[in-house]
Amino acid sequence: MKPQKGAIGIVGVLLGMIIVAGLAAPAMPNLVSSTAAIDLRPGEIAITGAVNKTFAPIKKEAGKLMNSITINLFEKTLGGVTLTFPADTQPGTYAIEDHLHKPVVDVLAEYDVFGPNHAFYLSTQGKLVLTAVGAKFSGHFEFSAGHNKDESKTIKVVGSFDAVTFKAN
Repeated sequence: MKPQKGAIGIVGVLLGMIIVAGLAAPAMPNLVSSTAAIDLRPGEIAITGAVNKTFAPIKKEAGKLMNSITINLFEKTLGGVTLTFPADTQPGTYAIEDHLHKPVVDVLAEYDVFGPNHAFYLSTQGKLVLTAVGAKFSGHFEFSAGHNKDESKTIKVVGSFDAVTFKAN
C-alpha cells in the first residue's frame, strides 16, 4: 500500500508531535557537495550558501505524522533540519524532492529557523540514504533548498543521523 502523499516539517511537529530523542550518529567523512568536500564529525550537519554553519543537533526525534515518518534534528537555536518520507520506506537511497515548488511530495527536507529572523528553506533536490528504519532510524542526507519567500536565497545541507528512536504518537 502506497502511503498518502503529504508531509509537514518542524512546524507540524511543534504544533503537536511529542517524540523521543535519538542517540549518536554515524561517521560522515568527506561528503562532497557541489562546491567542495566537507569533513563532518559523526552526527554533524553543514549548511552552506545563504546560511553558513555547522552544528551537532542537541535533540533528535523521529515520529509518525499522518502517513509519513518525520525526523527532526534540532540545533541549539530554535529550528533545525527536518526529513520526511513515507512510513513504509525501507533502507535504501531516495531522491529528496522539490518541496519549494510542490507543496505535496513523498520525500522532502527542510531547514527551518524560528524567532525574529525566521526562515524556511524547502528542498529543491537531494538524496536521502536510510541505513536503518523501524524502532531506530539511521542514515545520511544531502540536499539543496530555497527560501520560501525569496528563491534567490539558497543553501546546501549535508549531514547524518544514527539510532534516532521512533516513538509512535
